[in-house]
Formats: sequence, structure tokens, C-alpha cells
Amino acid sequence: MDNDMFADFLSDEENEDSKDLDELVESYLESKGISAFNAIEVVGNDIDSYVELVDIFVSVTPERINDMKEFITSGDMLNYSVLAHSTKSDALLVGAEKLSELAKGHELEAKQDNITYVKENWDSLIEEWERVLSIYEEFMAQM
Repeated sequence: MDNDMFADFLSDEENEDSKDLDELVESYLESKGISAFNAIEVVGNDIDSYVELVDIFVSVTPERINDMKEFITSGDMLNYSVLAHSTKSDALLVGAEKLSELAKGHELEAKQDNITYVKENWDSLIEEWERVLSIYEEFMAQM
């Protein structure tokens, strides 16, 4: 997607702000592997909606991680798969495609009651999740 995607619709002052915003998205998200421009397009090119989604994603993550850990501990792969599915969808919605793919793997394996896979691949899921959260928190601090 063109980094100047908003330019045709805005006044000169708004256009300058849009360029700044595009640069912020590019420097804080796109350059770090977050497909933000694609995600922004999905929400109708509404940056405010995208930022709100990122904020929600960041705020629900700690509880979701804790719940997923509890489901692993208790061997509850059914509920684990539900949260992995939500994570897959939410991550894709905010442009975290790698996290979405990892969560998809967890979802599919949990549906097969493959707790061994879930346990063996938990660290890689969490590592990517923490990487993504750090990027989003850095981005949100600039907003």
C-alpha cells in the first residue's frame, strides 16, 4: 500500500499530518514486521479505529496469556484452542501476521488435543507475542 494513502482526501495541513502518521506507522510498525497498512485498510483506512484496536489488543493480552497458561496446566485444550483462535484473529486484525500464524498452529493442535505440541511451542508463541507487544507499546507512546 502507498504510504501516502490518505493524501488525496485531505487539506494541506491534514495532508502534512497524514504524512507524519504514515511515517510513524512505517518506522514503528511496518519496518518491524507489522503489516499495519494492510490492517488499516481493513478498517476502512481509519487510523483512529486501528489505534483503538491496537490498544484493545495490548490491554487484553496479559489476561489472555495467563488464561492460556492455566489451560495448559490443567490440560484444557478445548478452552486453550478457543483463546488461540481469538489470538489468531486479533493478531491478524492488527497486522501481526507472524503471531497470527503461530496462534493458528496452536489452535489447530489444541483442537487435536495435542498438548505436547502446545507445551513445546509455547515459548516461541510467547516470544513473538512479547516482541509484538513491545512494538505496539512503542508505537502507542508516540501517538
